[in-house]
Amino acid sequence: MAGSDEPLVDSGLNGAKRLERVVARRLEGRLGEEQVVSRLPSLVAGVVREGEVCWCGSRGSAGLTGVATATAGTQYRIGSISKTFTAVLVMRLRDEGVLELNDPVGAHISELVELPITIAQLLTHTSGLRAESSGPWWERTPGVEFPELVSSSIRPADLLCRPGRRFHYSNTGYAVLGELVARKRSQAFAEVVRQELLDPLDMVRTTLRPVPPCAQGLAVHPQGDVVLNEPEHDAVAMAPAGQFWSTVDDLARWSEVLTGRRPDLLSSDTAAEMTEPIGLTDIPGQGWTAAHGLGLQLWNQGGRRRYGHSGSMPGFVAMFVIDAATTDVLVVLTNSTSGFRPQFPDELFALVSTE
Repeated sequence: MAGSDEPLVDSGLNGAKRLERVVARRLEGRLGEEQVVSRLPSLVAGVVREGEVCWCGSRGSAGLTGVATATAGTQYRIGSISKTFTAVLVMRLRDEGVLELNDPVGAHISELVELPITIAQLLTHTSGLRAESSGPWWERTPGVEFPELVSSSIRPADLLCRPGRRFHYSNTGYAVLGELVARKRSQAFAEVVRQELLDPLDMVRTTLRPVPPCAQGLAVHPQGDVVLNEPEHDAVAMAPAGQFWSTVDDLARWSEVLTGRRPDLLSSDTAAEMTEPIGLTDIPGQGWTAAHGLGLQLWNQGGRRRYGHSGSMPGFVAMFVIDAATTDVLVVLTNSTSGFRPQFPDELFALVSTE
């Protein structure tokens, strides 16, 4: 695994928006510390302002052999950050008048006519659907087509609680939303993502399956110097819940949509609507610090609001966070199943705020 003496790598940055050198050096130092402490094969992070990367640093090797240095253009699996693409496509359908968020999903997918849940409940993880599909863990096994997924995991009997009652994170719910998008556009889900979002944003390094240069997914032993390869496959019906691969550079472009700066793709009003807290992560005895909006995770840290999404798949952990007040964006990607410490992105944001 990469040692602490490996060099940091900067991507080509816009000079006008480059962070102050002292802040950049602090970020680089913190990045190196985290890579060592969390035993990460590689770790790459970027700060984005107005759609442009103003700082990017990386540490370590993107592959098992230690020959591939990670950069802002290296693909990593982004897991549930993929859900933000799915959600934006659904909101575009709503804005076009193709559907309403309060529509029963069965009004658009005939196989689900007996399922008493709405499109909004699927977006906000308040549908009551189970978190995962039945059978072997979908993240580690080849996927199945939508009809098989319905028959095994998306039936009225699979509801864990009354729809709308409470928040319960559901990957199967996003499989349903991906199928909804595909049927309304009469195209495969991945093709709709490419045509409506990726191509207009020139996100040429965001794909459903890995395209080199890409990081290798690894499981790192918590104590010994042992790493194992993690599986990668087509999740098929579950792909809209978390299959995409992307880069720091591409996610910088994606942030333009979620900050309302690309009204040609998503109106600023709709982008703002997606950040409103609906499904609260309720912890007894505590004020809310996390919630879900319409396809986005929301964080409330002492009144400071942030939104975006985290992501994890075998061999990878990712974070994509937007500060609501400044619209600064932080992207963090690593190729380790255990990932970085949960507080690490907050620590990077704190350094950026000192500028």
